[in-house]
Amino acid sequence: MSQSSGIRKAGSPIYIAGLMTVLLIVLALTHLAHGAHNISLHDVWSSFTGDFNRTGDKTTHTIIWSIRLPRLLTAIIVGSSLAVSGAALQGLFRNPLADPYVLGIASGGAFGAALAMLLTTQLIFGATTGAFLGAGLAGVMVLGLAHDGASYRLNSVLLAGVAVGLIFSALLSLVLLFAERQAGDMLSWLLGHVGHTSWSQLTVMAALTFVGIIAIQSYASALDVALLGENAAQGIGVQFSNLKKMVLLSTFILVASAVAYCGIIGFVGLVVPHTMRLLSGPSHKYLIGLSAIGGAILLVAADLVARIILPERELPVGVITALIGGPFFLFLLRKDGQHVGH
Repeated sequence: MSQSSGIRKAGSPIYIAGLMTVLLIVLALTHLAHGAHNISLHDVWSSFTGDFNRTGDKTTHTIIWSIRLPRLLTAIIVGSSLAVSGAALQGLFRNPLADPYVLGIASGGAFGAALAMLLTTQLIFGATTGAFLGAGLAGVMVLGLAHDGASYRLNSVLLAGVAVGLIFSALLSLVLLFAERQAGDMLSWLLGHVGHTSWSQLTVMAALTFVGIIAIQSYASALDVALLGENAAQGIGVQFSNLKKMVLLSTFILVASAVAYCGIIGFVGLVVPHTMRLLSGPSHKYLIGLSAIGGAILLVAADLVARIILPERELPVGVITALIGGPFFLFLLRKDGQHVGH
């Protein structure tokens, strides 16, 4: 009886992953078909098979391959990055309210991007490079402040992340104060977007995301043991110092990449991991993969909604995720807030 139950439990996450993958495919096709210029699903399929050559509709092919497909893949990659980061940090800190942006990386990236926009005329390239530098600087500061000579103290990481985030938020406010013509571009970037990524940028982002997710997945078993607490994990034989180092560094890579190319898209790293944990349980062996798929679903759906609401102009996807994540965060705060720290 117990063996049968175990088989069902092991198969449940796989079954959920299958259903979620089907949902992601449906959303992806719908995402490619809808926008300012609606395209039939038949034409979408024809664009991938090459049948569009017979109809001579080169415009449809260009819209899909130059605009919508890069946008779709960006949403999938960034959603996966943020969700996996959230799952890893919630496991490491044993706190369901942990979020990738609590480490201060987003604020550092936002300041770097805004400063680059203020100082250069090459808007997209400057913003991306500045965001990477700002996020990297924030990460170095957090790790440096939290390092005690032998390892990283988790409480210190959180406190340092909050402090560094506040510092860069203040610096960002100063940049916005001095900005005039660039203020609108800065605000649009800060609200989050997935529609400005080129194929070359997409390749870099995909590579960084792959490395970060694989690194975190390799520590899935250690993250399960970490749920017992640091002392218990070390007693079992888990090298907790290595776990903290690898998870934090991998998270920095994932979040820095997402922020550098797409701005600040909030709540994905909070909402998705907690939802997946409710569906499949706390095992990180499944949680990380499910979070990757769930994050992709959420961001693709949010971008689709944003484009349907205002098809003629760019509605920042970060606004949609905030509208979804805000109420969900309040739900978590009411449900689990009393258990934080225990």
